[in-house]
Amino acid sequence: MKWILILALGLSCILAEDVLVLTNITFAQTLADNPFVLVKFFAPWCGHCKALAPEYEKLARIIKNEGKPFVIAELDANAYPDIGEKERVEGFPTIKFYVNGLVFKYSGERNHKDLLAFLTKKTSPPSTALATEEDVAAQKQSTGLRCIYALSKESDMGVYFSVAATEEKLNFYHAPYELVVKVFPEAKENSVVLLKDFDEGMNIYTEKMTSELFEKFLSISSVPLLSTLDQSILEQVFSPNGTPGIFLFYNSTDEASIPLEGVLRNVAKDWKSEGYLFVLGDPNDGMTARVAEYLGIESSSLPLLELFVSKEELMRYRHTGAITEESVRTFIEDCRNGKVPRYLKSEPEPAENPGPVYNVVGTTFNKLVLENTDDVIVTFYAPWCGHCKKLEPIFAQLAELLKNNTQLKFAKIDATKNDVVGHAIESFPTLKFFPGNNKSNVLSYEGNRTAVEIANFIKEKASYPIEIPEAVNNITAPKDPAEFEGEELDMEKGGNSVEESKKEEVKEKAEDKEKVENKEKVEDKEKGEVKEEKKNDKKDDKKDDKEEDKKSEEKDDSDSDSDDEDEKGDDKDEGKKQKKKEKKKEKKEKKREKKEEKKEKKEMKKDEKKKKKEEQEQEQSQKQGKEENKQQIEGRTDL
Repeated sequence: MKWILILALGLSCILAEDVLVLTNITFAQTLADNPFVLVKFFAPWCGHCKALAPEYEKLARIIKNEGKPFVIAELDANAYPDIGEKERVEGFPTIKFYVNGLVFKYSGERNHKDLLAFLTKKTSPPSTALATEEDVAAQKQSTGLRCIYALSKESDMGVYFSVAATEEKLNFYHAPYELVVKVFPEAKENSVVLLKDFDEGMNIYTEKMTSELFEKFLSISSVPLLSTLDQSILEQVFSPNGTPGIFLFYNSTDEASIPLEGVLRNVAKDWKSEGYLFVLGDPNDGMTARVAEYLGIESSSLPLLELFVSKEELMRYRHTGAITEESVRTFIEDCRNGKVPRYLKSEPEPAENPGPVYNVVGTTFNKLVLENTDDVIVTFYAPWCGHCKKLEPIFAQLAELLKNNTQLKFAKIDATKNDVVGHAIESFPTLKFFPGNNKSNVLSYEGNRTAVEIANFIKEKASYPIEIPEAVNNITAPKDPAEFEGEELDMEKGGNSVEESKKEEVKEKAEDKEKVENKEKVEDKEKGEVKEEKKNDKKDDKKDDKEEDKKSEEKDDSDSDSDDEDEKGDDKDEGKKQKKKEKKKEKKEKKREKKEEKKEKKEMKKDEKKKKKEEQEQEQSQKQGKEENKQQIEGRTDL
């Protein structure tokens, strides 16, 4: 096999330290020219991507210094969305390893050690041969998850190797059955001994060697009867089509709750083989605390048992009553048979709801939005979202302006505290339109968040005629732009230490200070430009007035001379004198009208400049909002 390490790829590739930065031009060629390429797909605004960057750089340095045959690369999927879509990048950061045409997605911890172990495993033989009895016995003293295939002449090494190549958390070995049975008497010919550091310590696979059966055995046997809630559990359970999970939220220091661990363990022995994960979580711990807060679990409701099933969206079921072995078994069975209703979190129904923007909660969504023939536009928001706060007054003013349309309703719902079936919200704010003549045809609003564009969208999609008054043009956004958008539950792997959080806070404050200073400089510059423009306008006005006066005076003198000649000819003609006076008065009036007209033109010109500037600022703000709104969190971020 040819081993190639990229040193340079021409001017179209940029090398940031030891990480190769790919573009839409160099991506495909890099994969074609190199057998082993690790690519990090990132977005500049992604916090997790920024946290991963130093670890990824460290990995690249190690690879370079040790001369390993890997290309460590990255691609800005925000700048090149076509590549991100083609490579099925659904969140940031996404790391994929391209090996001679095969693609392996990395799902481990985001640190250089685990990444290096991942690369090594994927490029090493899938299974290691154990040549002696001592080699087999040594695995007893080893740690981690390890499989030993007891070979005979009929063994199917192909299936074993193919499964071993895709499993990241296990180490695979093989040895002749005669050696394996001496160390593990329970082993059979063509069986696989699975060694682990928890529960019973060993399981033996004796079924026919097929990918489906062997993978199912590993998925069940390689996890403990009871797992502790962590990032890997979240990914397994909350990812689309994930593993069903039964979670016990309890206070692990409460003596009355400790026996519940035994209850769940006994139930797990019977149900684990059905593919369920049984998970313990103490809301006093960091990770569980964040999950419990998002799920709306209060400490007063502990202990609490819930079952999660993830398909197209996450479905949640809550156990009621005392937690006993019998009640938990019945609860699981009833959930499987559809006898337990879905649990949906909801705020209390508001005592008063006068509109024109109606407050909707989980329990009133169907009644106010779906079970009527009105057109309803709903904004799904989060209380901490800056862009939601910016949209709120625009939405409220628009609702007030259009409230006479009796079959059009405006509504809002706090999506962090209320669940709505069939409407998983990925970012904030999200606007959805529910037509009165077809509630199943829900339309998402993707335009700029201005009153005019939202109003035009409503008029276009409405089931009934709607007139948009001219006053909609007077509805504008608040002066202060929102600072962030699209924030979601951030189940960061491992979290940050207190020291790291403090450093990040100091850094953010420094960046904010710099932004304010830059903003002040721009404003000062703009004020100076406006001042200078006004000064120049005044100069031009004076100059124009002088020229106009001069011309008028010259004309008046000429007329006066002519008039004097007439007076000499006929001083007694009073009618002629009166005519001359009226003529002078008419000239002065025309001069005044001309000045007024010129002044109005200048005012119009200034208004046009101001309007153009506001449109540019609004366009820039919307552009930034759209970029921020793309952020997603790995795993099931649409919780």
